[in-house]
Amino acid sequence: MNKRRRSPLARFLRRTAIFLCPLLGLFAAVECVFWLNGDALPLALAYEKQQQSVEETIYYRSYFSSQHELFKLAAVRQRGAKILAIGSSRVMQLRSFLFEPFAADFYNAGGLLTSTENLLSFTKMVLSSDIPKPQMLLICIDPWWIKEGAVAQETLEQDAALVPAAHVEAIRTFLGKLLTDGLRAVFPPARTPLYNYRAIGSTAKLGGAGFRKDGSSPFAPEVLHECMAGPWYTDRETPPIIERVREFEGQFSLPARVGRNRVTLMTGALSALREAGVEIHVILPPFSSEVYRALEESGELRDWWQFYKLELPALIRARGIDVFPVCSPQDLGISDQYMWDGFHPGEVCMGYILREMVAGAASGTLLGQLDLTALTKQLEDAELPLVFDAPP
Repeated sequence: MNKRRRSPLARFLRRTAIFLCPLLGLFAAVECVFWLNGDALPLALAYEKQQQSVEETIYYRSYFSSQHELFKLAAVRQRGAKILAIGSSRVMQLRSFLFEPFAADFYNAGGLLTSTENLLSFTKMVLSSDIPKPQMLLICIDPWWIKEGAVAQETLEQDAALVPAAHVEAIRTFLGKLLTDGLRAVFPPARTPLYNYRAIGSTAKLGGAGFRKDGSSPFAPEVLHECMAGPWYTDRETPPIIERVREFEGQFSLPARVGRNRVTLMTGALSALREAGVEIHVILPPFSSEVYRALEESGELRDWWQFYKLELPALIRARGIDVFPVCSPQDLGISDQYMWDGFHPGEVCMGYILREMVAGAASGTLLGQLDLTALTKQLEDAELPLVFDAPP
Protein backbone atom coordinates (compact mmCIF):
# COMPACT_ATOMS: atom_id res chain seq x y z
CA MET A 1 0.00 0.00 0.00
CA ASN A 2 1.37 3.38 -0.91
CA LYS A 3 1.92 5.82 1.92
CA ARG A 4 0.00 9.05 1.63
CA ARG A 5 2.40 11.80 0.68
CA ARG A 6 2.56 14.78 3.04
CA SER A 7 1.89 18.23 1.70
CA PRO A 8 4.83 20.69 1.35
CA LEU A 9 3.48 22.67 4.32
CA ALA A 10 3.35 19.56 6.51
CA ARG A 11 6.89 18.62 5.56
CA PHE A 12 8.07 22.15 6.36
CA LEU A 13 6.35 22.14 9.77
CA ARG A 14 7.78 18.71 10.60
CA ARG A 15 11.33 19.76 9.73
CA THR A 16 10.91 23.01 11.65
CA ALA A 17 9.70 21.09 14.73
CA ILE A 18 12.67 18.71 14.48
CA PHE A 19 14.99 21.72 14.52
CA LEU A 20 13.15 23.86 17.08
CA CYS A 21 12.29 21.29 19.74
CA PRO A 22 15.90 20.62 20.83
CA LEU A 23 16.65 24.37 20.67
CA LEU A 24 13.63 25.25 22.80
CA GLY A 25 14.59 22.48 25.19
CA LEU A 26 18.08 23.93 25.50
CA PHE A 27 16.70 27.41 26.12
CA ALA A 28 14.32 26.06 28.77
CA ALA A 29 17.16 24.21 30.50
CA VAL A 30 19.32 27.35 30.60
CA GLU A 31 16.40 29.38 31.96
CA CYS A 32 16.05 26.82 34.75
CA VAL A 33 19.75 27.30 35.56
CA PHE A 34 19.24 31.08 35.66
CA TRP A 35 16.33 30.76 38.08
CA LEU A 36 17.99 28.19 40.33
CA ASN A 37 21.15 30.32 40.60
CA GLY A 38 19.19 33.55 41.09
CA ASP A 39 20.33 35.37 37.95
CA ALA A 40 16.86 35.57 36.38
CA LEU A 41 15.07 36.74 39.52
CA PRO A 42 13.49 40.19 39.10
CA LEU A 43 15.40 42.59 41.31
CA ALA A 44 12.56 43.24 43.75
CA LEU A 45 12.06 39.49 44.19
CA ALA A 46 15.81 38.95 44.61
CA TYR A 47 15.89 41.53 47.42
CA GLU A 48 12.90 39.90 49.09
CA LYS A 49 14.52 36.45 48.90
CA GLN A 50 17.78 37.84 50.29
CA GLN A 51 16.07 39.43 53.28
CA GLN A 52 14.16 36.22 54.07
CA SER A 53 17.42 34.37 54.68
CA VAL A 54 18.33 33.99 58.35
CA GLU A 55 22.04 34.07 57.42
CA GLU A 56 24.12 36.78 55.81
CA THR A 57 23.41 36.53 52.08
CA ILE A 58 25.17 38.22 49.15
CA TYR A 59 23.28 39.11 45.97
CA TYR A 60 24.71 39.87 42.53
CA ARG A 61 23.69 38.42 39.19
CA SER A 62 25.94 37.62 36.28
CA TYR A 63 24.21 36.90 32.98
CA PHE A 64 21.93 39.91 33.00
CA SER A 65 22.93 43.55 33.37
CA SER A 66 23.78 44.04 37.06
CA GLN A 67 21.57 47.16 37.34
CA HIS A 68 22.68 47.64 40.93
CA GLU A 69 21.01 51.05 41.06
CA LEU A 70 17.64 49.43 40.35
CA PHE A 71 18.31 46.77 42.98
CA LYS A 72 19.06 49.46 45.54
CA LEU A 73 15.94 51.40 44.54
CA ALA A 74 13.82 48.25 45.02
CA ALA A 75 15.46 47.80 48.44
CA VAL A 76 14.75 51.40 49.45
CA ARG A 77 11.10 51.00 48.45
CA GLN A 78 10.57 47.72 50.27
CA ARG A 79 12.69 48.32 53.35
CA GLY A 80 11.56 51.80 54.38
CA ALA A 81 14.79 52.27 56.35
CA LYS A 82 14.96 55.00 58.99
CA ILE A 83 18.62 55.70 58.11
CA LEU A 84 19.89 55.64 54.51
CA ALA A 85 23.41 56.02 53.14
CA ILE A 86 23.26 57.10 49.51
CA GLY A 87 25.76 58.09 46.85
CA SER A 88 28.10 56.26 44.50
CA SER A 89 30.18 53.15 45.15
CA ARG A 90 32.38 55.30 47.42
CA VAL A 91 29.82 54.94 50.25
CA MET A 92 29.17 51.20 49.86
CA GLN A 93 31.51 50.25 52.71
CA LEU A 94 29.32 51.60 55.53
CA ARG A 95 28.11 48.61 57.62
CA SER A 96 24.90 48.39 59.65
CA PHE A 97 26.60 47.35 62.93
CA LEU A 98 28.22 50.80 63.09
CA PHE A 99 24.79 52.37 63.65
CA GLU A 100 23.82 50.91 67.04
CA PRO A 101 21.23 51.15 68.51
CA PHE A 102 19.63 51.63 65.06
CA ALA A 103 21.51 48.89 63.16
CA ALA A 104 18.28 47.23 62.04
CA ASP A 105 16.99 50.58 60.77
CA PHE A 106 19.99 51.25 58.48
CA TYR A 107 20.38 50.48 54.78
CA ASN A 108 23.28 51.26 52.47
CA ALA A 109 21.89 52.44 49.13
CA GLY A 110 25.33 53.22 47.75
CA GLY A 111 25.35 53.06 43.96
CA LEU A 112 21.86 54.56 43.67
CA LEU A 113 23.15 58.10 43.05
CA THR A 114 26.06 58.96 40.79
CA SER A 115 25.23 62.52 39.72
CA THR A 116 23.36 65.68 40.62
CA GLU A 117 20.59 64.60 38.25
CA ASN A 118 20.21 61.34 40.18
CA LEU A 119 19.94 63.34 43.42
CA LEU A 120 17.15 65.44 41.86
CA SER A 121 15.28 62.28 40.83
CA PHE A 122 15.71 60.80 44.30
CA THR A 123 14.46 64.01 45.93
CA LYS A 124 11.41 64.03 43.67
CA MET A 125 10.60 60.41 44.61
CA VAL A 126 10.88 61.20 48.34
CA LEU A 127 8.75 64.34 48.13
CA SER A 128 6.08 62.56 46.05
CA SER A 129 6.06 59.57 48.43
CA ASP A 130 7.11 57.29 45.58
CA ILE A 131 9.67 55.93 48.07
CA PRO A 132 9.44 56.01 51.89
CA LYS A 133 10.90 59.13 53.46
CA PRO A 134 13.92 58.30 55.63
CA GLN A 135 14.46 60.00 58.95
CA MET A 136 18.19 60.52 58.26
CA LEU A 137 20.29 60.61 55.11
CA LEU A 138 24.07 60.26 54.83
CA ILE A 139 24.85 61.58 51.34
CA CYS A 140 28.28 61.14 49.75
CA ILE A 141 28.87 63.78 47.05
CA ASP A 142 31.66 63.33 44.52
CA PRO A 143 33.46 66.24 42.82
CA TRP A 144 32.30 65.19 39.33
CA TRP A 145 28.70 65.82 40.41
CA ILE A 146 29.38 69.55 40.05
CA LYS A 147 31.46 69.31 36.90
CA GLU A 148 30.23 71.23 33.88
CA GLY A 149 29.19 68.93 31.06
CA ALA A 150 29.12 65.79 33.22
CA VAL A 151 26.91 63.05 31.78
CA ALA A 152 24.24 61.74 34.14
CA GLN A 153 23.89 57.98 34.47
CA GLU A 154 20.35 56.69 33.92
CA THR A 155 18.96 54.91 36.96
CA LEU A 156 15.35 54.16 36.03
CA GLU A 157 15.66 51.73 33.11
CA GLN A 158 13.61 48.53 33.06
CA ASP A 159 14.73 45.45 34.99
CA ALA A 160 16.61 43.28 32.47
CA ALA A 161 15.10 40.11 33.98
CA LEU A 162 11.72 41.30 32.64
CA VAL A 163 12.96 41.96 29.08
CA PRO A 164 12.73 38.95 26.68
CA ALA A 165 15.62 40.18 24.50
CA ALA A 166 17.85 40.29 27.58
CA HIS A 167 17.12 36.60 28.20
CA VAL A 168 18.21 35.71 24.66
CA GLU A 169 21.48 37.60 25.12
CA ALA A 170 21.97 36.04 28.57
CA ILE A 171 21.57 32.55 27.11
CA ARG A 172 24.18 33.30 24.45
CA THR A 173 26.57 34.52 27.15
CA PHE A 174 25.91 31.46 29.29
CA LEU A 175 26.58 29.03 26.43
CA GLY A 176 29.91 30.77 25.82
CA LYS A 177 30.84 30.40 29.49
CA LEU A 178 29.71 26.78 29.44
CA LEU A 179 32.45 26.06 26.92
CA THR A 180 35.14 27.66 29.11
CA ASP A 181 33.88 26.96 32.66
CA GLY A 182 32.10 23.66 32.16
CA LEU A 183 29.75 22.46 34.91
CA ARG A 184 30.92 25.27 37.19
CA ALA A 185 28.77 27.60 35.08
CA VAL A 186 25.74 25.33 35.66
CA PHE A 187 26.37 24.40 39.30
CA PRO A 188 28.28 27.24 41.01
CA PRO A 189 28.86 26.82 44.75
CA ALA A 190 25.93 27.81 46.96
CA ARG A 191 28.20 29.90 49.22
CA THR A 192 30.73 32.63 48.60
CA PRO A 193 34.50 32.11 48.78
CA LEU A 194 36.33 33.10 51.97
CA TYR A 195 33.43 34.26 54.13
CA ASN A 196 31.12 31.35 53.28
CA TYR A 197 28.08 33.61 52.99
CA ARG A 198 24.95 32.32 51.30
CA ALA A 199 24.74 33.65 47.74
CA ILE A 200 22.10 34.58 45.18
CA GLY A 201 23.30 35.11 41.60
CA SER A 202 26.28 33.62 39.78
CA THR A 203 28.64 36.54 40.40
CA ALA A 204 27.98 36.34 44.16
CA LYS A 205 28.44 32.55 44.15
CA LEU A 206 31.62 32.44 42.09
CA GLY A 207 33.37 35.64 43.19
CA GLY A 208 31.81 36.69 46.47
CA ALA A 209 31.02 40.14 45.04
CA GLY A 210 27.71 41.90 45.49
CA PHE A 211 25.59 43.34 48.28
CA ARG A 212 25.01 42.14 51.82
CA LYS A 213 21.59 42.24 53.45
CA ASP A 214 22.34 45.76 54.76
CA GLY A 215 23.30 46.94 51.25
CA SER A 216 27.04 47.18 51.93
CA SER A 217 29.50 45.62 49.50
CA PRO A 218 32.20 43.09 50.47
CA PHE A 219 35.66 43.23 48.93
CA ALA A 220 36.77 40.69 46.36
CA PRO A 221 38.69 37.66 47.69
CA GLU A 222 41.89 38.59 45.88
CA VAL A 223 41.91 42.00 47.60
CA LEU A 224 41.54 40.39 51.03
CA HIS A 225 44.30 37.92 50.22
CA GLU A 226 46.57 40.90 49.47
CA CYS A 227 45.53 42.62 52.69
CA MET A 228 46.12 39.51 54.81
CA ALA A 229 49.51 38.85 53.19
CA GLY A 230 50.78 42.25 54.28
CA PRO A 231 48.69 45.41 54.63
CA TRP A 232 49.97 47.99 52.21
CA TYR A 233 48.30 50.53 49.97
CA THR A 234 47.62 49.64 46.33
CA ASP A 235 45.54 51.62 43.85
CA ARG A 236 43.44 48.69 42.62
CA GLU A 237 41.24 50.51 40.09
CA THR A 238 41.81 50.02 36.35
CA PRO A 239 43.29 52.35 35.29
CA PRO A 240 44.54 53.50 38.72
CA ILE A 241 42.96 56.70 40.02
CA ILE A 242 46.33 58.43 40.22
CA GLU A 243 46.82 57.82 36.49
CA ARG A 244 43.37 59.21 35.72
CA VAL A 245 44.26 62.41 37.56
CA ARG A 246 47.65 62.78 35.91
CA GLU A 247 46.34 61.93 32.44
CA PHE A 248 43.03 63.82 32.86
CA GLU A 249 40.94 60.73 32.13
CA GLY A 250 37.50 59.57 33.23
CA GLN A 251 36.10 61.63 36.08
CA PHE A 252 39.08 64.01 35.81
CA SER A 253 38.83 64.85 32.11
CA LEU A 254 39.29 68.38 30.81
CA PRO A 255 37.94 70.99 30.76
CA ALA A 256 37.35 70.77 34.51
CA ARG A 257 34.98 73.64 35.16
CA VAL A 258 32.40 74.06 37.90
CA GLY A 259 28.83 73.76 36.64
CA ARG A 260 27.20 76.54 38.66
CA ASN A 261 23.73 75.41 37.63
CA ARG A 262 24.49 71.92 38.93
CA VAL A 263 25.61 73.38 42.25
CA THR A 264 22.39 75.38 42.52
CA LEU A 265 20.25 72.35 41.71
CA MET A 266 22.18 70.17 44.16
CA THR A 267 21.95 72.55 47.10
CA GLY A 268 18.29 73.18 46.28
CA ALA A 269 17.55 69.43 46.39
CA LEU A 270 19.32 69.10 49.74
CA SER A 271 17.31 72.02 51.11
CA ALA A 272 14.04 70.51 49.85
CA LEU A 273 14.79 67.23 51.64
CA ARG A 274 15.70 69.07 54.82
CA GLU A 275 12.51 71.15 54.68
CA ALA A 276 10.56 67.90 54.27
CA GLY A 277 11.87 66.82 57.68
CA VAL A 278 14.82 64.65 56.66
CA GLU A 279 17.97 64.98 58.78
CA ILE A 280 20.83 65.34 56.28
CA HIS A 281 24.56 64.85 56.72
CA VAL A 282 26.79 65.32 53.66
CA ILE A 283 30.11 63.49 53.34
CA LEU A 284 32.83 64.51 50.89
CA PRO A 285 34.72 61.18 50.91
CA PRO A 286 38.54 60.88 50.97
CA PHE A 287 41.15 60.33 48.30
CA SER A 288 44.44 58.56 48.86
CA SER A 289 47.28 60.88 49.86
CA GLU A 290 48.98 60.62 46.45
CA VAL A 291 45.74 61.40 44.60
CA TYR A 292 45.02 64.27 46.98
CA ARG A 293 48.50 65.76 46.37
CA ALA A 294 48.05 65.38 42.60
CA LEU A 295 44.72 67.24 42.76
CA GLU A 296 46.27 69.99 44.88
CA GLU A 297 49.20 70.41 42.48
CA SER A 298 47.29 70.19 39.18
CA GLY A 299 46.94 73.54 37.49
CA GLU A 300 44.32 72.21 35.07
CA LEU A 301 42.10 70.78 37.84
CA ARG A 302 42.81 73.35 40.57
CA ASP A 303 39.78 75.65 40.25
CA TRP A 304 37.27 72.78 40.09
CA TRP A 305 38.97 70.88 42.92
CA GLN A 306 39.31 73.90 45.21
CA PHE A 307 35.67 74.82 44.68
CA TYR A 308 34.62 71.29 45.69
CA LYS A 309 37.00 71.25 48.64
CA LEU A 310 36.29 74.72 50.07
CA GLU A 311 33.35 76.57 48.52
CA LEU A 312 30.87 73.71 48.16
CA PRO A 313 30.94 72.85 51.89
CA ALA A 314 30.37 76.52 52.71
CA LEU A 315 27.38 76.71 50.34
CA ILE A 316 25.84 73.57 51.83
CA ARG A 317 26.39 74.76 55.41
CA ALA A 318 24.72 78.05 54.48
CA ARG A 319 21.57 75.97 53.89
CA GLY A 320 21.75 74.71 57.48
CA ILE A 321 23.05 71.28 56.45
CA ASP A 322 25.92 69.44 58.14
CA VAL A 323 28.98 68.69 55.94
CA PHE A 324 31.95 66.49 56.76
CA PRO A 325 34.77 66.91 54.18
CA VAL A 326 37.67 64.42 54.27
CA CYS A 327 40.59 65.16 51.97
CA SER A 328 42.62 62.02 52.76
CA PRO A 329 42.86 59.29 55.44
CA GLN A 330 45.57 61.33 57.18
CA ASP A 331 42.81 63.77 58.20
CA LEU A 332 41.43 60.92 60.31
CA GLY A 333 44.80 59.90 61.77
CA ILE A 334 45.07 56.76 59.63
CA SER A 335 47.10 55.77 56.55
CA ASP A 336 46.39 54.92 52.92
CA GLN A 337 46.25 51.24 53.93
CA TYR A 338 42.63 51.96 54.81
CA MET A 339 41.84 52.84 51.15
CA TRP A 340 40.76 50.24 48.58
CA ASP A 341 42.16 52.44 45.80
CA GLY A 342 42.69 56.11 45.03
CA PHE A 343 39.14 57.13 45.90
CA HIS A 344 37.30 54.18 47.49
CA PRO A 345 37.62 54.11 51.30
CA GLY A 346 37.56 50.76 53.06
CA GLU A 347 35.08 49.70 55.72
CA VAL A 348 37.26 50.79 58.63
CA CYS A 349 37.97 54.18 57.04
CA MET A 350 34.23 54.78 56.70
CA GLY A 351 33.89 53.78 60.35
CA TYR A 352 36.41 56.46 61.34
CA ILE A 353 34.49 59.04 59.31
CA LEU A 354 31.23 58.08 61.00
CA ARG A 355 32.84 58.24 64.45
CA GLU A 356 34.05 61.80 63.85
CA MET A 357 30.60 62.77 62.60
CA VAL A 358 28.87 61.26 65.63
CA ALA A 359 31.33 62.92 68.01
CA GLY A 360 30.54 66.32 66.51
CA ALA A 361 26.81 65.80 66.00
CA ALA A 362 24.40 68.40 67.36
CA SER A 363 22.29 67.43 70.33
CA GLY A 364 18.82 66.23 69.45
CA THR A 365 19.85 64.76 66.11
CA LEU A 366 19.45 61.10 65.26
CA LEU A 367 23.13 61.00 64.34
CA GLY A 368 23.99 62.17 67.84
CA GLN A 369 22.03 59.26 69.31
CA LEU A 370 24.35 56.63 67.80
CA ASP A 371 26.37 54.66 70.34
CA LEU A 372 29.81 56.29 70.12
CA THR A 373 31.32 53.83 72.60
CA ALA A 374 30.16 50.80 70.59
CA LEU A 375 31.37 52.41 67.37
CA THR A 376 34.81 53.11 68.85
CA LYS A 377 35.00 49.50 70.06
CA GLN A 378 34.30 48.25 66.53
CA LEU A 379 37.18 50.35 65.23
CA GLU A 380 39.53 49.10 67.93
CA ASP A 381 38.61 45.48 67.18
CA ALA A 382 38.97 45.76 63.37
CA GLU A 383 41.05 42.81 62.17
CA LEU A 384 42.40 44.36 58.95
CA PRO A 385 42.83 47.94 57.69
CA LEU A 386 40.28 47.42 54.90
CA VAL A 387 37.66 45.31 56.68
CA PHE A 388 36.37 44.81 60.21
CA ASP A 389 36.24 41.03 60.11
CA ALA A 390 38.94 38.88 58.49
CA PRO A 391 37.78 35.74 56.66
CA PRO A 392 37.49 32.73 58.99
